[in-house]
Amino acid sequence: MELYTPLPELHGATKWVNGKVTKKQLIANKKLTFIHFWSASSRLSLDNLPIIDRFHQSFNELMTVIAVHMPQTEKDLDLKVVCELIKSYQLSYPVYLDHQHYLTTLFENQYVPSYYLFNLEGNLSHVQLGSGGMKMLQKQVQTLINK
Repeated sequence: MELYTPLPELHGATKWVNGKVTKKQLIANKKLTFIHFWSASSRLSLDNLPIIDRFHQSFNELMTVIAVHMPQTEKDLDLKVVCELIKSYQLSYPVYLDHQHYLTTLFENQYVPSYYLFNLEGNLSHVQLGSGGMKMLQKQVQTLINK
């Protein structure tokens, strides 16, 4: 997905966990939108879930966090396993289960973990692939907040 691309509609989920969110709601709430792709079979993704949770808690008033579970293996398609992981990591924000790769395709995403930050108008402002660089991501959030 190219920078400044509008946030796509969040249709096509296999299931939503912790509540469903729509594009209209995200734009109306006047917050930044942070979408992260992860996979149950990705050790890097799982290692970063607590970091993302702290990120969510730090910026909760200014940013909406949405997780997208992007299956990479047959085991990742087991809804019970994925839901147990969501519970065990105590994810409190909405999780979109993308078992048909609907959103993954719209984002042209190939990597987990990966992070997409949308500005207040709902346009893509920052993309980060891989597990590192949370300080850079925090800096991008601060820059958008201060605009």
